[in-house]
Amino acid sequence: MKLQESIKKLQALPEAKKKIIFFTVMSISAVILLFFLFQSTKSNLSKIVESVKSVDLPKIDFPQGASNNLSNIKDALNGVSQAVADSNLQTDSWKTYTNTEYGFEIKYPDNFKIISYYKQIFYAEYSDLKLGCNTIDKYKPDELVLSQEQPDSHNLRYKKSVISINGIDGYKEEYFWSYMGKFSDNNDILFPYKTGSIVCSVYKVIGGNKGTVLIDQQESIIKASGLFAEGEKELSNQIISTFKFIK
Repeated sequence: MKLQESIKKLQALPEAKKKIIFFTVMSISAVILLFFLFQSTKSNLSKIVESVKSVDLPKIDFPQGASNNLSNIKDALNGVSQAVADSNLQTDSWKTYTNTEYGFEIKYPDNFKIISYYKQIFYAEYSDLKLGCNTIDKYKPDELVLSQEQPDSHNLRYKKSVISINGIDGYKEEYFWSYMGKFSDNNDILFPYKTGSIVCSVYKVIGGNKGTVLIDQQESIIKASGLFAEGEKELSNQIISTFKFIK
């Protein structure tokens, strides 16, 4: 009887009060439910922790000398780091060619000999490996790169990447080309200079006007492997990486 009277009183209440009572009841119910869920979860976690503590993990016996192997790996990694450091020191001891007119400098190994060559503003060589820097008045780097990518460029392989030195964007090119029995393996950098470009290249050439006659088998080997001998490609990358602007 009292329950019915309570229900009638609730029904007689204004809508605003009904909403307040409803949300209050729901909130209290939610708090009670969350409390019981928390207690249940806490109890389950405690049981899991106790179960883990009671597990006997197998003992792992490392092979004899494993610690020595780890030590050897560490020594090897230290050796790699030292080799990189030695490489940097090597370029630090190289000679430097500086051109104040064009505003750049580039380093090269001591065994490279500077030779006067009318076609280039700087030219040096060691054995068959050549280093040259020159300007091209009529064409910007973008135009030169585009010409290298054309089907009639005679390139057998071509790869380019965008680089930046002193905030000036340019290109690094690696390409291998052949024309009328002449082969050239090139590692270049190109940067804008006035109305044209400045280009520095480490390259190797065989055949053509040197009078070298290559048989088909030799040509096949050269086309597959290129001209750079072991270590020369890495050396060419080191040389062109020392290029920088000085003004």
